[in-house]
Amino acid sequence: MFNYPIEIPEKLHEAVTKLLETGCVNFDGKSVDFSKLQKITISGGIMKFEPPVKIKLKVGPMSVQTTISTIKNIGNGLKVEIDNSPVDVLLKPEN
Repeated sequence: MFNYPIEIPEKLHEAVTKLLETGCVNFDGKSVDFSKLQKITISGGIMKFEPPVKIKLKVGPMSVQTTISTIKNIGNGLKVEIDNSPVDVLLKPEN
């Protein structure tokens, strides 16, 4: 078998390593907890999590804890549908 190293950005490597070790990813005061995740389904540009993943973040002076079940590719970004909330989040690449 051949092993071929591919370099990736250090931040990405750290995030994936932490996810594999703990089931959680933390960045800039935000955390995503995949530790209870049993199944990920990807189809038609939609990723579904079963059970939903837990997220924590600070929005101004407020701390928010909720879950997400679905992330959709909508072309110009990734739409994160926050469970039981009228607010969704659009993740876009930095310019």
